Amino acid sequence: MRSVLAIILAALALARCEKAPPTATPPQVKEGADYTYIVRGTIEDLPEAGRPGSSLLIHHEAVDDFVNLYNPDAERGMNSMVMPFTPAPGLLLDGLAVGDIIEFTWEVRKTGDPRSAIVAIRKLPADTALTFGKARPGR
Repeated sequence: MRSVLAIILAALALARCEKAPPTATPPQVKEGADYTYIVRGTIEDLPEAGRPGSSLLIHHEAVDDFVNLYNPDAERGMNSMVMPFTPAPGLLLDGLAVGDIIEFTWEVRKTGDPRSAIVAIRKLPADTALTFGKARPGR
């Protein structure tokens, strides 16, 4: 009876692991940034050439461990959404197009300019499955 129960529990644990969608990398403290997140999403719009300040619009997956810098005691997490991002100075977006699936490194700071910027970006395979929805803090 114990072996049957152990097999059932192991099967349930394995099934749970296989169905869990990928999540963003937990925030890392990095020199010059308060938090750094690795996030995936789809490019909705690219900045306009010759128009400083235009944004990179991305529909991103939920960021489960996002920290609100202005209210660090608030529950962590940011739901999936379409959001404008600022590319860091010198970040090349060559070869990227609307509809591309990407992974990007997003730095967030309490001070400095810009306070939020994408510092690295790479194109993922077109068949990469993304999961859009609510953040699940604590995962």
